[in-house]
Amino acid sequence: MTPSRHLSNLTPDTPNLPPEPPINCPPVLYKYTELKHAIAMVRHGAVRIGTMYDYRKEESHGAAIGDSGEGTKTTYIIGHGEEITSNEQLPEFLRGRTYIGKQLPSSFIPPPGGFVQCEKMILTGKLSLNLNCEDCYLFCTSAAFDLAIMDQFTGADACVQIHNPVPFLAAITCYITDKAQLFGVHACCYQDRQAEHTQDKGYHPALIKPVRYASQREWRAIWAPTSHPIQPFILPSPTLARYCSLRWPRL
Repeated sequence: MTPSRHLSNLTPDTPNLPPEPPINCPPVLYKYTELKHAIAMVRHGAVRIGTMYDYRKEESHGAAIGDSGEGTKTTYIIGHGEEITSNEQLPEFLRGRTYIGKQLPSSFIPPPGGFVQCEKMILTGKLSLNLNCEDCYLFCTSAAFDLAIMDQFTGADACVQIHNPVPFLAAITCYITDKAQLFGVHACCYQDRQAEHTQDKGYHPALIKPVRYASQREWRAIWAPTSHPIQPFILPSPTLARYCSLRWPRL
């Protein structure tokens, strides 16, 4: 999978959406949760849709689910007096947010959050670009069934197998069309949220998770809301239940 190319339209400031994308994901996904929630999901199709900002509350979700840095990313360069006199010389992470030249061309589209225009730039010290993704809806799963993964989640003692995730996620998208539009379904990238620009893998901040959780093999469905603010909610639908079965424990 190409990293943030798929997320280029979900800017860190405003998640504007292209036409609804196709859903590409593994043939089976797993949801680790408490047994009572797993049973509700399997029997009634009760699915919790979370939000990016809600998952920042580590005190509510525990460290393995909650993450105060969710949706953020910092890319930086250490300058030593280099002079930049053309846009072609700019580091890739600054392109589109910096314009070198006396006059902006008519084709230049200002990015959300502002930009810098100058005739030349001299890089000295540390220059950072801090990105903060706007709040969005999330449904988080794993591509792996492993009881060791379940043990990482506070309170989790059950695992729901979603045995046909494409129609499952398409159904959710249909049900919440008044609230949000599907941006896509993507594997998370496990890397430091602060990276020197030559080490940055190019993933959008909505997909970055700390390296210590790489074993979780997380996949995320992301929906951009039609209005703000947003809150997590439970979506009950018998249609969703038909795609779910209890993988653990075996009752």
